[in-house]
Amino acid sequence: MVATLRTRPSPTTFFAGIWPTVAPSSIPSPTNDRRFLLPSGPFTLAPGESLVVVAAIVVGDGTDRLSSIAKLRDYDDEVQRLFDNPGCQIAMSFTLTPRALSLRSLGHWVTGYLEPPGPWTPDQIDVASVRLNGTVPVDGAAPITIGDFNGNGIADLALKFDRAAVELQLVAGDSVPISLSGTVAGQCFTGRDTIRVLRAAVTPPAAGKVLSPGITTVRWEIPAGVDIESVALLRSFDDGANWQLAASGLPNSGSYDWNVPAFTTHQARVAVVVVESSDERDYVVDGVLGVSGMFSIQGVTGVTPVKKAEFALRGVTPNPARDVVRVSFSLPDDRAATLELFDVSGRQLATRRVGGTGVGWRVVEFGGRGKLPAGVYIIRLTQGGQSLTTRAALVR
Repeated sequence: MVATLRTRPSPTTFFAGIWPTVAPSSIPSPTNDRRFLLPSGPFTLAPGESLVVVAAIVVGDGTDRLSSIAKLRDYDDEVQRLFDNPGCQIAMSFTLTPRALSLRSLGHWVTGYLEPPGPWTPDQIDVASVRLNGTVPVDGAAPITIGDFNGNGIADLALKFDRAAVELQLVAGDSVPISLSGTVAGQCFTGRDTIRVLRAAVTPPAAGKVLSPGITTVRWEIPAGVDIESVALLRSFDDGANWQLAASGLPNSGSYDWNVPAFTTHQARVAVVVVESSDERDYVVDGVLGVSGMFSIQGVTGVTPVKKAEFALRGVTPNPARDVVRVSFSLPDDRAATLELFDVSGRQLATRRVGGTGVGWRVVEFGGRGKLPAGVYIIRLTQGGQSLTTRAALVR
């Protein structure tokens, strides 16, 4: 490890890997660059573990300068903060409900109960500072209450978080760790809990795999007893801190040919979800089927043949349909495209803009909000001067 610390007179460089058993004058270094020697690791930490680091700092301008911390403080404000900041010293009791998350979990929110130790009180917690797993903020539209949820006679603060946003941060498991952080009366606090997370497996891409730009097949399990006709695919390039809509309206068939973007990252994930809207900039996640392990995407290094998506209209399944017409189609690229619904007289009843939400197969519904009368309908898919049509019957 080599880290550089700013100092006003000149740079200070930390070198890890050598214990200073020799006089500083024997260390090759330019004059007045003040080098420091630190014992090295490497130190391997599992999720949730912490490491206490203790360092003795000796300014490299003579062995008689052991009492140099005051001098070092005088050189740099950042070093002053290093010595004066004790870190998060307040451990707060934290409980998240429900105790298990799955597609059958009800409600828009999950609730976190924070019970501060004395002398702090719940009303001293800065709600705006609170983050779940370092990322998810408190939902500003949700109520905030003070009570005693566990009946132990100690007041606690109940905060609500968007359930889908929380689920996108978590892996599946029987005892999944969750952390909470924030400030109370201006001081840092942390809290920890574990819950059960049940969801379908998403693989490939497998954890640790390296993908190249092009088409790769994402596969997921279809949960038993859960009736979901269509899903969406989200992508994240920062280990789930932020998500973007990669494709929507996909048939819940258990697989999708995803066009991996030409982007280099070692913290990629994909998630199969249920969304309310297919708009890339305005979508709401209703439920999370599954989240992949973290994998890498390697930028373009050469020309590799890839499986090509097609322009196709599979039609309506089932046909005849009942109540809602679900149309399955595929697009080869992100260019503008439309899907139109006509009656047999040629009158246009509905149109959807379906370009720009990813390539490959997806499903779009007609008649979900307003009932379509029973009859025969014509469906037309258009993109870049090409058109395909199919017929569908609706019965009631």
